[in-house]
Amino acid sequence: GGENTYGAIDNKIRNMISQVAYMHFTMHKSYKLNLEKKVKEKSRIFNVGYLGSDNLSKIKKQKNKELIYKKFNLKKDKLILFTYHPSVDKLKKKKIQELKKILLFLLNKKYYVIATFPGMEFQNQLIRSLLFELKSIKNFKIYPNLGTDYFNLMKFSKCIVGNSSSGLIEAPFFKVPTINIGDRQNGRIKHKSVLDTKLDFSDFKKKFIRVNSKPFISNIKKMKYMFGNKDVSGKILKHIKNEK
Repeated sequence: GGENTYGAIDNKIRNMISQVAYMHFTMHKSYKLNLEKKVKEKSRIFNVGYLGSDNLSKIKKQKNKELIYKKFNLKKDKLILFTYHPSVDKLKKKKIQELKKILLFLLNKKYYVIATFPGMEFQNQLIRSLLFELKSIKNFKIYPNLGTDYFNLMKFSKCIVGNSSSGLIEAPFFKVPTINIGDRQNGRIKHKSVLDTKLDFSDFKKKFIRVNSKPFISNIKKMKYMFGNKDVSGKILKHIKNEK
């Protein structure tokens, strides 16, 4: 609750759920403040951090690079994860062509690009069709979803490309850069590791050059994760137990 994604239908659903929820657990103090403006029972809003960080901590500690590379047949450290969802705006043919240019650019640079399907949003078939069109390229792989393997791959990735919330929430935990395309995630808090770009190939290339720069990489390594990273589930349980 309290988060905003102005370019996605999730925003309306999230707000509706917040209106009927009895207790609220946010992952950032700014989201807590946002939520306080929308619900009456402010005393039941607790800022605890991102619940998924408990699981990310375990994944981060796993020394499984060789196992993951073998499972997905990766030969070198040039992995990029790609996920793009349609936003609330109509997805025109020109935009699909820009996405295609971006993917072909990465593939021609000999990166291994692993793409996951979009969700059930309107016009999702246009994205799926693009992914299947490129499926025959040797260093391109597509999956409906990857489960926990997604985060195991993420921690070894060069960067995350697309407009998934994972690029803004989970990728910064592993200090992996994100090139966030378009306005779907507008309204969310963003770490220094997130570079926003228009759905425009020339703009994307500029951001990709920056992702590969030593000053940018060095800056990311020093950044602090803003969504909590210690026993978030324990904090939530404690608040529930103390509820009278």
